[in-house]
Amino acid sequence: MNKKVKVASFVIGSVVCFSCLATTICVSAKSSSNEVENKVQTTSVNVKNNCNVSGDNSNVVNPLSEKTLMENSSENIKTTTDSEFKSVKEEIWHKMLNSIDYYNNVSGKMVYADSPGEDMYVEYQTNLDESKAYTEVQEINVSDFSVAVMSSDFSSCTDANTFDIEVFTNGTSLTMLDNIEKTAVNEDNSVCTRENAEEIKDDERVVIEEDGTPGYYYRCDVTNTYLASASLFPQEMTFGFLTDFELWNVDNTETYAGRKCYVISGVSSEEYGNKIGVKNFQMYVDCETGVLLKYVGYDKDENIHAYLATEEIHFEEGNAVVYKPSTAGYTFVK
Repeated sequence: MNKKVKVASFVIGSVVCFSCLATTICVSAKSSSNEVENKVQTTSVNVKNNCNVSGDNSNVVNPLSEKTLMENSSENIKTTTDSEFKSVKEEIWHKMLNSIDYYNNVSGKMVYADSPGEDMYVEYQTNLDESKAYTEVQEINVSDFSVAVMSSDFSSCTDANTFDIEVFTNGTSLTMLDNIEKTAVNEDNSVCTRENAEEIKDDERVVIEEDGTPGYYYRCDVTNTYLASASLFPQEMTFGFLTDFELWNVDNTETYAGRKCYVISGVSSEEYGNKIGVKNFQMYVDCETGVLLKYVGYDKDENIHAYLATEEIHFEEGNAVVYKPSTAGYTFVK
């Protein structure tokens, strides 16, 4: 059974649609189960394999693969060895496309917007081995947009009271609660498991078709989270921003949200940048797991156009219990 999904264009943005939410979350799982390859035409992108970090030797950031990084009781958790990666860029690209292999239980809070005025506060928790997850997404009002993003301080933000949903999975089915309308939707067999997300070799993640158009192989999103997956399993932004190694640099390492991170900066390819409205970007990537903890995308006028900012994140060992909200008082709709 084919358990990877090939697409020929990027999923741009995160349209908040309650009725389509299950489809959005589970498209990879359903497509792989039916052995479907989704192909959409797009223009060609420049794919290169320059694995050198620019700058002189004094500025080179050595890969953390020089030692084993983490231990976890789950047999599905990978550790990193000193011979696995040839460069820091290769390590970052690999881990971001395969972050689900480096943790099992994670919980946290983040703020996300893929365009100005669409700020979402996201609280999440997921247990990948058990395919159990919980996410709450609320639209918020951000008073001083740029200051809040750069400081990652959203304490002064207020609830917009326009959008508030909770999504949770129990291992086999997915339930969505609309806390504004007090309605609920249940989708059976709409959960992605680790078995659905088989590994794909790095050199098979991006292919160029005979007509010159690129194709990208996505693994199934076993986080089963909504919006939080942009942080926890950032495949789309990795393909979009980081596939061409010449367009970005590893600046340094910093501690952010209590985690040691690679700090990345770069420019968008013309095609991808035009699609998402971002010309330049900065990322903070967790060194151990490849989870994207912070992202700021700037438009051509150097204004913040899109961002992701983690308030807190916790990687738990063992078998974490995932929160399951009550459905009492909700009307189930098809």
